Amino acid sequence: MAVTPSSSTIDMVADAPKKKVTTLLNAVTATTDGAALESTCRKKVFAISGITTATVKIQGSMDNLTWHDIDSKTANAIVSNDDPWPYVRAIVSAYTSGTITVKVAE
Repeated sequence: MAVTPSSSTIDMVADAPKKKVTTLLNAVTATTDGAALESTCRKKVFAISGITTATVKIQGSMDNLTWHDIDSKTANAIVSNDDPWPYVRAIVSAYTSGTITVKVAE
C-alpha cells in the first residue's frame, strides 16, 4: 500500500519563517513503503508518532530508486537529519500494533 504525502505550511515559532510540513505516513496500520518526497532543503526534522509495536525507517535516496536507511525507530521519536538527500520517505518495515503517523518539517 503506497501512501501519497500531503503538505502544509505552518508557523513553527511566532515571527519565524514558515516551515513546510509534509505528512509522509498518516494513521498507517500495516507494513508499507511510503511515497517519496522530493526535497530541496538540507535540514529535515521527522516526527514519528503512534508506534505501539512496529518499526519505522526513515530513508533517503539520491535517485528515487535506491534507498538507504537514515534511522530506524521502534518508539515515538524525533529524527533530525542534515544530509542532502534529494528524496526522503518513511516506511513501516515491521508492524504488530499502533496507528503510525510520520511528518517531516523542512
